[in-house]
Amino acid sequence: MSATKIALITGCSRGVGLGLVKEYVSRGYQVLATCRNPENATALKEFLTEVGQKSAMPLDVSCKSSIEACCLAISKENKKIDLLINNAGISNKEHPDDLASNTDATEFDHIMHTNVTSCLSMTQAFLPLLRKSQEPMVINISSGLGSLTQSPRFSTTSYQCSKAAINMLTKCFADDVKDVKFVAMHPGWVQTDMGNSKNRNAPVTIADSAKGIANVASEVTLAQSGIFMGFDGNVIGY
Repeated sequence: MSATKIALITGCSRGVGLGLVKEYVSRGYQVLATCRNPENATALKEFLTEVGQKSAMPLDVSCKSSIEACCLAISKENKKIDLLINNAGISNKEHPDDLASNTDATEFDHIMHTNVTSCLSMTQAFLPLLRKSQEPMVINISSGLGSLTQSPRFSTTSYQCSKAAINMLTKCFADDVKDVKFVAMHPGWVQTDMGNSKNRNAPVTIADSAKGIANVASEVTLAQSGIFMGFDGNVIGY
């Protein structure tokens, strides 16, 4: 088992997170799946049991003490981590509607903390284990809506600001930590609860998104660290 690659993924109870768990298990990884309430994540629990993977671990990425506890527990059983996927994230209650003139500042702060500060804290906490891998990588799940130049709209303020910040955080880590590959990844407009909110019909399946993310990430070189890419392999402008 020591030669098996290990992926730590946040926000795995459903949606893209659960899709990524399934995808990386299919690629032979040992997956350390996390979510806020593993006992309530029925689909995740059933899948991990079915494929003989470890049970999901509790992790609230918005809580520093929860991150520290998770890191301590993982460190006791694993000498390294090869891949960290910062996937957990939220949007405003009325997603995708969130005009800047009406954005609730308290909700904005909560979204920024959950989506961005969590990536900072998770990456800092697990860097020691990542650096023990021969090919360490961090994938930050962003969004095309976080692009200042290519977003199709600018009316989902809190979410878009958080994803733009994730893109910059990815660049900052890449500039600072030269021995780890960092990539910000747009998963596509995916058929999740968020993607299909307000009776919309997202075009990308969860399975296709997860497969695309894994395929694209596997081709990113250390020289490209900090890049912002789509699950389809296209480079996205910041």
